[in-house]
Amino acid sequence: MKIFLSKHGKELILGVIILVCFICLINVVAHVQNYTSSLDTQSVEKASFYAYAQKARLNNNVERLYDMAKVIRHSIEVCRDYESMQNAVRAVPDIIGRDNADYVGLCYFHNGQLYDSDFEKYAGYPELLALETAEEDATSNLFQYKDRIMSIGVSVPVESPYMDRLVLIYGRTALSDFMYDDPSQVTESCRYSVFTLFCKHDGVILERVVNRDIFRISTEAVQEGVLRDLITGNSDYKTATQFINTGTSGSLELHIDGVSYVLIVESMGAQSGNVFVLNLFRLSDMYLDGYNLVNLIWGTLCVFFALLVILSIYLLVSQLSMHRKIFDLSTINKQLNCPTLVKFERDAGEILTANKATRFAIIIARFKNFSYINERFGEDMSLAVLKYGNNIIKGSLSLSETYAYGSDGEFYLLFHYREQKTLVDRLNGLCQRVAKFPDFDDKNYKLDMVMDVYEIERDVNQSVQMMLNKVVTVRNMAINNAGAKNITFYTEISRDTYLKKAEIEGTMEQALRDAEFHIFYQPKFNFERKTVDGSEILVRWFDAKNDRYRQPDVFLPIFEENGFIVKMDHFVFFKACENVIYCQNNGVPVYPISVNVSRVTVMQQDFVEYYTRIKQKFNIPNGFVTLEFTESFAYENYEYLATMVDQLHRAGFICSLDDFGTGYSSYNILKTLDMDEIKLDRFFIGKGLSDERDRVILDGVIKMIKNLGMKVTQEGVETKEDYEKLHKLGCDTIQGYYFAKPMKFVHYCEFVATNFPK
Repeated sequence: MKIFLSKHGKELILGVIILVCFICLINVVAHVQNYTSSLDTQSVEKASFYAYAQKARLNNNVERLYDMAKVIRHSIEVCRDYESMQNAVRAVPDIIGRDNADYVGLCYFHNGQLYDSDFEKYAGYPELLALETAEEDATSNLFQYKDRIMSIGVSVPVESPYMDRLVLIYGRTALSDFMYDDPSQVTESCRYSVFTLFCKHDGVILERVVNRDIFRISTEAVQEGVLRDLITGNSDYKTATQFINTGTSGSLELHIDGVSYVLIVESMGAQSGNVFVLNLFRLSDMYLDGYNLVNLIWGTLCVFFALLVILSIYLLVSQLSMHRKIFDLSTINKQLNCPTLVKFERDAGEILTANKATRFAIIIARFKNFSYINERFGEDMSLAVLKYGNNIIKGSLSLSETYAYGSDGEFYLLFHYREQKTLVDRLNGLCQRVAKFPDFDDKNYKLDMVMDVYEIERDVNQSVQMMLNKVVTVRNMAINNAGAKNITFYTEISRDTYLKKAEIEGTMEQALRDAEFHIFYQPKFNFERKTVDGSEILVRWFDAKNDRYRQPDVFLPIFEENGFIVKMDHFVFFKACENVIYCQNNGVPVYPISVNVSRVTVMQQDFVEYYTRIKQKFNIPNGFVTLEFTESFAYENYEYLATMVDQLHRAGFICSLDDFGTGYSSYNILKTLDMDEIKLDRFFIGKGLSDERDRVILDGVIKMIKNLGMKVTQEGVETKEDYEKLHKLGCDTIQGYYFAKPMKFVHYCEFVATNFPK
């Protein structure tokens, strides 16, 4: 975790800050939505209050008309003769008030016959005739009375020998006086609506107040006119018309062009002439300040969200740009201004993916005896050779091809071809152009380039790294064979390799059962303590049939490929721990041990658990066992390995990085892996361009590693000169033939007992 935080700490903090901002934003949005919903509810309630106020006003008007009818009824019921009844009827206009424009007439029922105010029989209107059968006070539906506007009849029963029921007829304005064409006289209940419609029971609009001219209000009945225009959903339309058709009151929330409205129907009932009032309110008009505040908050949130998104994108782009720059530094060889292997692997993968039907080959084009060129002609000349070869190779590339420079005079090429012969001719042409290098002081020396070729098997699912491993196999085999061929193909060595692999895989399990695998100890020497610093445990396979040991670099790669290396690693570790206990029980000096762990073993789910269990089984103390991991594995899996190292430290193991400097070296490894020891490859004590250059590089590497708090061990020390140089430069430990060769356990016990008994 410490390594992860040191590498990704800033990005993690920024990510947490952005995440917290998004969570806060979501929380605020949720609260605003709740507030908006509450505001909508309050607005609907306020609109309903206004609509109910209209209904109350209309009902009051009806009650007033009934009260007047009852006053007239009383004046008639006290009459003792027909003439006095007639006088009472003639006095009605005076009682009501002749300036009352709402009053339009009178009629009455007697013995099943309707009479007018002149006491003549009267045919009447259906709406008036329907009042005859009423038992109590009753009101007619609105009807067209003579040549006047729509009118309504208010009827009360009368107890008189001359009259059974009195009907007073009023114009509709007697009911709808809360609505006027003059905006200054519009009551508050109508002023806040988009429109208010006063309608007959059948939906015909009698009066209207329009405060916002944004919807068309036709002369048709509201069911076929305004409701059709406003409501798009069939379900909502059915609900609204049902209110009208059944004479019930209700409300319906609508969303029109992104704006929220509420449609309210207030039906007045039979006692009020079955009229109804239809209101449309815009919710934002109910609480304008509240909705303005909500809009302001939403606008602020949108700006904040936009800024947050822009910041996130900026940080993401910045991180990508930074990683891109870092990647570019690792993908361009500055000396030659050409791609490195990292870029080659990426570019080759893209090319192969885009050209799946094309035949390709990966080639290692290497200068023969490049180290000799550097030693004989000098560093400047070797660089000139590399630049010369780089220009020739770069100029030979076709479309959908790439190349890179590796190290030690080796270029990696990806060429496409149709048949092997044309590929051979092309590669021979490259060799011939390279051989014309003109700048050697010795004109008799010829610059030779050899080619190792892997023809990519397009029917095999494999990564570019696996392809590179195969072409490296060709190179290694070609170097070992030391033949005179300039071009070596993978197919030429694959048969022999297959036979060797088949023989090894066929006998490895039995060899383990027959104890043909032996562990060897190679002691290490500590400069400061002048004594043994422990030993590295190696494995050797004794071939009993041929009475000799097999080469580890032959069988170990095969074990890694088929997974048998896990059993081998477990066997070596178990046997090494067993020998530690043997030494303790028999008085043999005991020194720490180092055990190699393959990449396959590290990737096992029970890796840490198994090694911890065996360590505890033999009661091996903490800090006594070092597990060595190869640099190549660390380079490819440093984040995963960092987690494993942390777990191993907690289990009491020491961790070492082996073969450091073999070509995979990366500061990412040193920055992110909490290793206890770095084992330098023998490359660091090999001959380079000059002794001084070699010393500066080695001195810098040793100091850097020690300053990081890690132990430095140099492998492959074979001469006194190397021993003294490493001692002078401050190396902690050496391992190599100069101090001790690998030896069997019994010989190792004798070695330490004789030379380092304490």
